[in-house]
Amino acid sequence: MYAAYKYLFYKIYLWNKEVVKKSEQPVLNAFLAVSLLCYINIANLSLLAELLFKINILDFQIYQIVYWIGIIVGVMLLNYFLLLHNGRHKKIIDEYKSVVVDKSNKGVILYCVLSVLVLVVLVIFITAANSNYPDSVSVRAQMQIR
Repeated sequence: MYAAYKYLFYKIYLWNKEVVKKSEQPVLNAFLAVSLLCYINIANLSLLAELLFKINILDFQIYQIVYWIGIIVGVMLLNYFLLLHNGRHKKIIDEYKSVVVDKSNKGVILYCVLSVLVLVVLVIFITAANSNYPDSVSVRAQMQIR
C-alpha cells in the first residue's frame, strides 16, 4: 500500500513538473495534493459511516472546526514524515524515475476524480436523508448536549 502511496506522490510530482511547468515547487504541490486526497478520503469514510450506520464520527458543524484542523495537521505531519523527511522525496523520485513507469496518468486522474465524486455523492445523500427528517437536527443537538 505504501508503494501505491509513493507512486501517487511521484505521478503528481511528475505532472507538476512536466505539464504545469510554471510550478516552481512541484514537490510541495505534490505533497499538498496527496494531503488533500487523504483528507478527502477521511471525510468520505466519516460520511459513509454516518450514512450507513448513523455513526457520526467526525461532525461537520462549525464548532467542530478544531477537530478538523487537528486532522488536517495530523495528515500533513504524517505525509511529511512518509514523503519528505530526510530527503525521502528524492529517493521516491529516483526510485520511480529508474523504473519504467506508465506514461499515462489515467489511474491517478481516475483516483482523484472518484475521490471527489464520492465525497459529493455522499454529501448529497446525507443532505437528502437529513431533509426527510426535519427533527433529526434537533435530536442530534440534544444527543450532543447529553
